[in-house]
Amino acid sequence: MEDFPPLVSHSQLDILIVHISTFWTTLATKSQDEEHLESIFRNALTSYRAYYRSHICSYNKNDILSILENVFCLLFYVRDISHGLGRRTLFYRMMSCLYDTFPMLALSAYPILLEYYKPLPYGCWRDIAGLCSFLKTNTSRGEDHPLVDAVIQYMVRTLRSERVYFMNSGKCDSTLVKWIPREKSKHDWIYDRIVRTWSRNGLCDNGTKRAFRKMTSEMRSSLGLVETHMCSHSWQDISIMKLTHGACSKYWRALSGQTHSHTYNHTSSNRISCASRLTRHLETVVDRYDRINERIDNLPFVFPASVGKYVSYGLQCIREKGNSSIMSTISEDIYRLDCKWRRIRNGWKRKYPAHFYFPVIRITDSLWTKETCDTIGCALLLYENARGKLKGIYYDGHNPEWIVLDRDQSFLSHIETIYNALCDRIIPSNIQLSASCLGKIPLYIENGTCCLENQKSFVGQTRCAEYDDEFDVMCATLYHERYDYVRRKFRLIVRQPEQQEEDLLY
Repeated sequence: MEDFPPLVSHSQLDILIVHISTFWTTLATKSQDEEHLESIFRNALTSYRAYYRSHICSYNKNDILSILENVFCLLFYVRDISHGLGRRTLFYRMMSCLYDTFPMLALSAYPILLEYYKPLPYGCWRDIAGLCSFLKTNTSRGEDHPLVDAVIQYMVRTLRSERVYFMNSGKCDSTLVKWIPREKSKHDWIYDRIVRTWSRNGLCDNGTKRAFRKMTSEMRSSLGLVETHMCSHSWQDISIMKLTHGACSKYWRALSGQTHSHTYNHTSSNRISCASRLTRHLETVVDRYDRINERIDNLPFVFPASVGKYVSYGLQCIREKGNSSIMSTISEDIYRLDCKWRRIRNGWKRKYPAHFYFPVIRITDSLWTKETCDTIGCALLLYENARGKLKGIYYDGHNPEWIVLDRDQSFLSHIETIYNALCDRIIPSNIQLSASCLGKIPLYIENGTCCLENQKSFVGQTRCAEYDDEFDVMCATLYHERYDYVRRKFRLIVRQPEQQEEDLLY
């Protein structure tokens, strides 16, 4: 009987790289399982901590720190609202893990997250209340978690500067005051902590709250928030030009003056005027090169969060267009959706150069779910920005086939073609068939998430680059210039003189 082959021993470094690589690949393939991702990330940080301590006097200490630098950049890539994944709750989970292993590094993260960096910061002020709420609910320290005090103190320091700017200019320089929780809301405990930190004597009585509420209300009114005007019924004061993509998709029906069943829900002139101004704004052609600094090369695609919402609106129009009693309102909605999609498409082309991929969709749920609508929206954007001729979108499921599209068609025509092809055959399937398209690379889309079949490939905007392993793919992504700012800050925090370094990490 032959002997068993000798077992291959793995070093601490090998184990560490495996943990980090597993997190990276799982990030793409199991996008909804955030508890599992948190567990992998925590294991990676724990492995790194043990490895660092055992090699603290090593000659290659800078190489060891470079691994933590990449993990730190990964934290910001997960949250990055412009060029990264834009995932808030996973970022909060990762912040909690980072504090448990490297507290001083975690305490330094939020200023980097919220400081301005072109074209957009990595996070937004919404992340203050978001992190505090997560820590209260999901950690043993709850409201007393040190990160809660740290982020609130940072918010208050910035608010003081914002107040000075407002007093001098009559307007706010950021949306900070928008995301301060209301006094009587589910986040009222955060509001009380902010007021107590703001108060010079640490009070949070009724008088202090009233003064703080008056100040923030005055500052908030200068932002011209769409929610403020909607609540006060001053629709004529809504600045359509300043409408964010999120607000436009969220309040699409209200701004259009329609109900969900495509009937008019108003007779007032200011509501009619608001809908007209929205239509005129959407008709305006956006120059795809007017903000060339947003052009991104060699980063995985990041799709607008609202694409699935507009696909959903389009499907509703298709479902109800046979109703003659609401034909006029449906026609108006179709026209606005076509105009809005054209602006989204132009923004996508402005952000990414033409690519060599072709979209392959895998649908595992009903046609009307958010995940399916996100998948269709992502595939449509990929189709419209593919280099050269492309037949359409490949449906990879039972009875796979090409859904043939014409780029000269309107958005609603595309949606109707896709709807007619899929409406009678959406059967959840785990079958994965290989699609082919001459000279192009398949990019698989499932539940609104894109990935390549080969995990050792890098999704660039030109051609795929092959790497030895998933860790190299991650490093190639995170060494993009978008995260140079994070790297500079990391080196200022961590790479201090020898006698300070261990205190900064631990």
